[in-house]
Amino acid sequence: MYSKLLKARNNPENQCYAYDDEILTLIPTKVLPKKDCKYHFTGVLSGEKSQYGWVSEVETFTLDDFIEKYGFGTSDVMEKLYIKIMLDSVSKQETNTPMAVDFVLRGVMEKQIVLTIHKVFFYDSKYPS
Repeated sequence: MYSKLLKARNNPENQCYAYDDEILTLIPTKVLPKKDCKYHFTGVLSGEKSQYGWVSEVETFTLDDFIEKYGFGTSDVMEKLYIKIMLDSVSKQETNTPMAVDFVLRGVMEKQIVLTIHKVFFYDSKYPS
């Protein structure tokens, strides 16, 4: 069960094009990148990209509830995996924590690309707390 998800704060200067307070999701890439790279969340209503999302407390729901309500209907195994990674990461954070998503190359002997949803710190912030 989850009680937190990500919502957008519109700010085109920071590549956040989804509507204010729009719920964000992750859509699987068609091809996994071969090196570290930034990725983006996607607004469930607008379909617009958002570089960042903010943790928001909501009524409890399951992974399947989220996919049924906000998924893009692909019923894809990868979509479910991406959303699970996102929700698991978000559930550990405090409300209003800004988060981003990247693909990161990890491993010593065997390198692999890993989807990572992580906390963000704004130093010269255009976002109010």
